[in-house]
Amino acid sequence: YVPLDPAYPPDRLAFMLQDSGAALLLTQRGLRARLPTVPGLEVVTMEEVREATAATSATSSNLAAAATTEATEATAAAAAAADDADADAANLALADHPDHLAYVIYTSGSTGLPKGVAVTHGPLAMHCLATAEIYGMSAASCELHFMSFSFDGAHERWLTPLCVGAGLALRDNELWTAEQTCEALHRYEVTNAAFPPAYLGQIADWAGLRGDAPPVELYVFGGEAMPKAAYDKVCRHLRPRTLINGYGPTECVITPLIWKSAASEGFDCAYAPIGKPVGDRVIHVLDTDLQPVPAGVVGELYIGGFGLARGYLGRAGLTAQRFVADPFDAAGGRLYRTGDLVRWMEDGNIEYIGRADHQVKIRGFRIELGEIETCLCEVPGVLEAAVVARESPSGKQLVAYVVALPDVSEATLLPRLRQRIAEQLPEHMAPAHLVLLPRLPRLISGKLDRATLPDPVSSHDGDHRAPRTEVEQRLATIWQEVLGIEQVGIGDNFFELGGDSILSLQVISRVRNARLGFELRLRDLIRHQTIEGLTAAFASVGSASEATAGATPASNASTAMSAGGSVSAATGLTGSVSTPVAAEGEVPLTPIQRWFFEQPIPARHHYNQSVMLRAPAWLDEDRLRRVIALLTQHHEGLRLRFNQDADGRWTQRYEDASTVATATAPDPRSDVLWSREVASPEDIRREADRAQRSLDLARGPLWRVLHLRHVDGSARLLVAVHHLTIDGVSWRVLLEDLQAAYLALVAGTEPVLPARSAPFKAWAEHLARWAGSEALAAELPHWRRELAAIPDLPRDDPQAPAWIQDRRTAAMSLDAALTRQLLRVAPAAYGGGVDALLLTALGRTLSAWSGHPEALVLLEGHGREGDAADIDLSRTVGWFTSAYPVRLS
Repeated sequence: YVPLDPAYPPDRLAFMLQDSGAALLLTQRGLRARLPTVPGLEVVTMEEVREATAATSATSSNLAAAATTEATEATAAAAAAADDADADAANLALADHPDHLAYVIYTSGSTGLPKGVAVTHGPLAMHCLATAEIYGMSAASCELHFMSFSFDGAHERWLTPLCVGAGLALRDNELWTAEQTCEALHRYEVTNAAFPPAYLGQIADWAGLRGDAPPVELYVFGGEAMPKAAYDKVCRHLRPRTLINGYGPTECVITPLIWKSAASEGFDCAYAPIGKPVGDRVIHVLDTDLQPVPAGVVGELYIGGFGLARGYLGRAGLTAQRFVADPFDAAGGRLYRTGDLVRWMEDGNIEYIGRADHQVKIRGFRIELGEIETCLCEVPGVLEAAVVARESPSGKQLVAYVVALPDVSEATLLPRLRQRIAEQLPEHMAPAHLVLLPRLPRLISGKLDRATLPDPVSSHDGDHRAPRTEVEQRLATIWQEVLGIEQVGIGDNFFELGGDSILSLQVISRVRNARLGFELRLRDLIRHQTIEGLTAAFASVGSASEATAGATPASNASTAMSAGGSVSAATGLTGSVSTPVAAEGEVPLTPIQRWFFEQPIPARHHYNQSVMLRAPAWLDEDRLRRVIALLTQHHEGLRLRFNQDADGRWTQRYEDASTVATATAPDPRSDVLWSREVASPEDIRREADRAQRSLDLARGPLWRVLHLRHVDGSARLLVAVHHLTIDGVSWRVLLEDLQAAYLALVAGTEPVLPARSAPFKAWAEHLARWAGSEALAAELPHWRRELAAIPDLPRDDPQAPAWIQDRRTAAMSLDAALTRQLLRVAPAAYGGGVDALLLTALGRTLSAWSGHPEALVLLEGHGREGDAADIDLSRTVGWFTSAYPVRLS
């Protein structure tokens, strides 16, 4: 068989089908349209197989029902013998030989075309049985199958468990988050699991955050080097019994070397060793003259013995080049040249050093850089190209360097390069960066000098203009911190750099706390999307203010400052004299709060959001109490209370700040801070659940802080807040203030929190006035058109209730390059935000599903649209979410 990834470009799949000489393609109807058409290739779908099987079963049942039962007096032994005969007859009458072909897997080829590695049954069976023995697998084991089937390691991971009768849990076609994987490891009681090192590190991070290691006894990693720090983190957070590093090229049948270690032992070198031979294999570390090198000396790794592939399908010359005669085997065996530089360790294991050629591994896929270079050089306008692998915070990335022909512009060449890459190369071979150079650096010999190729830079760095003033520098620093990038120029567009409305709120808050002499609003950032534009606008407003300063009474200036320096609707960049609103008394319910109370929610007090934090040591509870009291006083939203009258009507009000239950409350249930000792994940789950259920809408508190003192000396801090008083933006504000206040107390200083923004009541009263306004009434025809009848989506049971507990989630992730294009390149090209692009994709998908040209969706927003009312909500804690219908066509 030949495994095919339907995500590969059609041209690559067509080549694999034709090159392998495949006679039959087994697929699914839903994938059929995405697969290439190959003349003479029979295509069978699984749906057709099931339908044919069902039809055969139905025919057999009818014949059996019509048959006589004259043989009812046959003995039980005779019946059993007949059953055995039927079972034997169901087996395929096919004699397998160890030299018969088992599968062909295509790997990257230096000529620009993938090459098929032919693996036979004998070496494959030997390898799987030997692997099961090394792993200690039995019928009681359960393996989580996680890897892509286009990767040869994936076939070891399903064949080996089945060889010993172990259980097998299969991942679906979506790439899971670490949270989803941990949940599956728990749910299926997985004992064995294999992951790439980088992903295993993400699982360890998640488990460490939750303090709840999955029940996995043995973790396998491979495909790329595992650094010692990452290995130690896996041991610390996941706490397995055994760890295994599986190494090997596809040509040597999956993992010819395995390093097995108890999690308590570890290693002293920079990367995890690649181990010792598996099964009937031999290894040699040789110099360029094929002579063995001493222990500790670097040489090239050669692998021989029974566990080798047959060679490259239809490529005898390439096979002879890589599979060489074994000079140490009198029987005439073969050795495979891996191209990997290694050395013997004192304990008999092999340590990996690096590559001897230009072949690299990215996320477990072995890639010939020459194939990518060939693809790029075929693009019209390209003179030459080079590709290298660079380290990045997210792991290795491919960087392509291209030299254009004279008179070919970057603007025309880059789109052509990206199009060719998308058409010709699978995702894991697509360069994350494309760099245009006037020429490639060369050595005196004329060979490419890869070491001097420049590091890639972000697309906005090409015309970088540095800040010129202190204000511009401080604004640039704020943008860099919020956007998570290293450099921002005064001409860089905030939204093209990845900014959005949520990140805009963080910028606004930080600008206020930086005390730059002006207030910033969301509409300011929308109108002036560069630092240069913002500072120019501020300067013009400042000049106008100075011209009229003599005519401004002192009382008016004082009033403007007491209102928080809010921005006027006229200019967006000056002070305002809007009347402050006190955070006290009754507060109108906002639309999202009214929606909440209209829903049939049986336990309204238990509708929370929460965050679990981890600390290396127990926290000081006296300091925690002071911090909680400070936050409760500072963020008025935490003092909201909700009551239902005799008519069922809900209202909200502020609890008086002087009577709010804090850490000194006599009633333990009203004490915001709870402290418990725990010793196991079960203890943590139990105490966290109690805390989540302890909130009280009427009496309070509406937030709970749970300090869990673990017996191992570490701590967990659960912060649970009722959704009625918090949202995603609020969490950022609350957690930043919690950390800043606690660290200030630890440092022996008095905590000073950033200035408050407007209270939630100011926004609620504004919405209440807006709801009765003529302006909103004028919008009514628009909303009625949006909500006009539309055919429902096709469902099996349209009457089924929509419960969150019954939902199923499908997730996908984009690689770094595509994410950057989505966040930065596409908005600049199309003049719209990423939300518009995603809604377009959703609308097309829903229309294809329903067969209707329109789709109706409910869109959520952060709801902090205070600019129109001159209300600053950037640091206000509360539930501001807005929801509104959008008709897509």
